[in-house]
Amino acid sequence: MAAKSIRKLVGWALALVLVAGAAPLLGQTGGLTGTAIGPGGKKLAKYLIIITRQDIKGTYKTKTNKKGEYVYIGLPLGIYKVTLEDPSGHPLATQEKHVGFGDPTELDFNLQGMKQAQQELANIKAQKEYSALKDAFDQGNTLYTQQKYADAAQAFAKAVALASGKNVAVVLAREGDAYFKAGDYQKAIPILQQAIAKDPNEPGLHVELANVYARTGDFKAAEKEFKAGGRTVTVKEMQEAQKAASVNKQYNNLKESFAAAEAAYNQGQYAQAAEMFDKAAAFAKDKNLPVVLSRAADSYAKAHQYPQAVAEYQKAIQADPTNANYYNNLGSVYGQMNKPDLAVQEFQKAAQVDPAGAGRYYFNIGAIMENAGKMDQAAAAFKQATQADPNYADAYFLEAQALMGQAKTDANGKVVAPPDAVAALEQYMKIAPNGKYAASAQQMLQLLTGKVQTKYKKH
Repeated sequence: MAAKSIRKLVGWALALVLVAGAAPLLGQTGGLTGTAIGPGGKKLAKYLIIITRQDIKGTYKTKTNKKGEYVYIGLPLGIYKVTLEDPSGHPLATQEKHVGFGDPTELDFNLQGMKQAQQELANIKAQKEYSALKDAFDQGNTLYTQQKYADAAQAFAKAVALASGKNVAVVLAREGDAYFKAGDYQKAIPILQQAIAKDPNEPGLHVELANVYARTGDFKAAEKEFKAGGRTVTVKEMQEAQKAASVNKQYNNLKESFAAAEAAYNQGQYAQAAEMFDKAAAFAKDKNLPVVLSRAADSYAKAHQYPQAVAEYQKAIQADPTNANYYNNLGSVYGQMNKPDLAVQEFQKAAQVDPAGAGRYYFNIGAIMENAGKMDQAAAAFKQATQADPNYADAYFLEAQALMGQAKTDANGKVVAPPDAVAALEQYMKIAPNGKYAASAQQMLQLLTGKVQTKYKKH
């Protein structure tokens, strides 16, 4: 009995020793806790805390809660470097701290008083601003390369607002150059003046501004800026600048006059628009001249002043004999004047100049001939239209309609028309089974064939 009791007591003793021996192991770790506070006393929530052991390799991580608090327990004893990072991964502040036994060691991050953190925040802000500046500047350069100078100038203007230091003058110079390329000299001048104010010793800025002044005709100001840029201007260069200024002035006059005439046309003031286009033509040269003349002719036609319209279209054709639209429009005016022969001549010229669009011009001949009651000639013209454009549905129908003039009634009272009429109607129904002439085409086919075709497919 006694032996059993002793053995039992020994077992309890061993258990007590084991339990007692476990306590010092827990006491050999510590922890870190604290609060992260940003500028203005803001609690920094969901910021990363990186805890790096210095004596033996080891890294531990945690995050702040919505109150900006963090805690990490179970750290081995030692010296740690503790870093606070923002949610995007930018380090804001680093501190060293010794972690001892027992309760977590307190280590707060108060960015209001940390020079390192303030510098890091400033760096992050600078990086973001630089990125935005680069994006706007690159966009401006892309548009400039595409010769979209006005759009490029606007992109550079956005970049100016993001620039600082020496970058301001650089971006302003690009904005001014873009306006110069766009021909908007009045906007280019103040922008380049601002660039010079930021960097007065850059000779290229003065030369650029001098070129702008020269284009506006202000040669005195141009000479002054050339001198400031270290450039000696020759007589020949000044003569070329004067010539360029004259061309620019003439172009601006054309641009303003043309825009005013277009506005009058769009408001239905056709007679007034025609006179304004005529005035604009005085400033037009080269490719611009036939465009302005044709717009004057369009306006006269809309105002029912047909003789004036004819004269202007003829001038436009003389300036550009390769534009089929001018012949076509002149033919339409002759049609309005009830001069079908002259109209046909112009439509034929249009077809010769523009074979790809010949279907439209032959169609117009057919319409003129039909209006003149010349049905055989109309049918022939509509056939030419479909030969030029096999998918010209309306031409097939009008060809058939013109051929119906040749229809006769046989002894049985049946209407007999030329075979081409039936073929044209069937072709129309294949191309445009739901077209505007579909119902009429069906009726004509029934009349000519005695059959009702209920289904057609496009081919």
